[in-house]
Amino acid sequence: DERVKIELVFSFRNAQEQEIAVFQCAFHFHIKNMHHFYELNSEEKPTFYAILMATLLGISLSTARGIIFEKLTNNQIFNVILPIFSPQKLMAQHK
Repeated sequence: DERVKIELVFSFRNAQEQEIAVFQCAFHFHIKNMHHFYELNSEEKPTFYAILMATLLGISLSTARGIIFEKLTNNQIFNVILPIFSPQKLMAQHK
């Protein structure tokens, strides 16, 4: 059994494009029988199946949104729009 780490960085800017907040979130997943969820490429490095990565990315994004919302609210930063991300679209952009 092995682990997968997903690290996300969010940067928020105001209307004047000044950075008002940066959040770096790391999520660690313990995957049982991980060998079922990837194939080795020609360099013997794992290529994970899209369904696994989309699922883990979706969990990470939704959790990060909740953490960020709480941190912003606790620091009196309001009216920040936290968009909903499509894990599949994000993965397609970074192929």
